[in-house]
Amino acid sequence: MAEKLNTDGHSGSEGEREVEVAISQDSEYEKKLVRKLDRNIVPVVMTLYLLSFLDRLAFFLPLGIAVIEY
Repeated sequence: MAEKLNTDGHSGSEGEREVEVAISQDSEYEKKLVRKLDRNIVPVVMTLYLLSFLDRLAFFLPLGIAVIEY
């Protein structure tokens, strides 16, 4: 197969390889970044969700007991 020539007369295979390497490095960096964010953000969000649930439970539980007693 014949290689395509760029405007400067060089084959594009080296440039394409550099782009592929840069893309793979970017995707590896993105995966590492997402994992790091997940490790830091998810526990905080889960803790806030648990506290919100407990707050709602503590608010409605006495009302339910008071209604049942009457």
